Amino acid sequence: MFREFQGVRQEPGLHRRWFESAEMDLVVWYAADGTITGFQLLHHTPRGERALTWNPGSGFSHHAVDAGDRLLGKLSPVLVDCAEPPAPDLAVRFAAQAGSLEAALAEFVGARLRAAFPWRSSIRSSPDHPERNRG
Repeated sequence: MFREFQGVRQEPGLHRRWFESAEMDLVVWYAADGTITGFQLLHHTPRGERALTWNPGSGFSHHAVDAGDRLLGKLSPVLVDCAEPPAPDLAVRFAAQAGSLEAALAEFVGARLRAAFPWRSSIRSSPDHPERNRG
């Protein structure tokens, strides 16, 4: 389940909210009128952290997160190109964590994930999928 960070540093012209769960982080940007202007879903993979970013102008982009760990010190994390597609079950994993979010926010993010990755959203709903009945 997601929990919201309090006191998140804000950027000029946008309001930012940041949520964290054991599996992923969700960052949401809002315009002054309360309209969602974008979101980023940071998720863990066997190859490291990935960022799936959505905004209305360009849709989705997927990047690896370079954590900034260096031999001589720690730098700020940055997004780098990633040829790897988003995890096949990302929409399902998001839905499992989203129960603690406001319903409108969970539906906004979930609807865009399901629309962009429809075959990935229902991967476990198939009766013959081997992970369907896992607890």
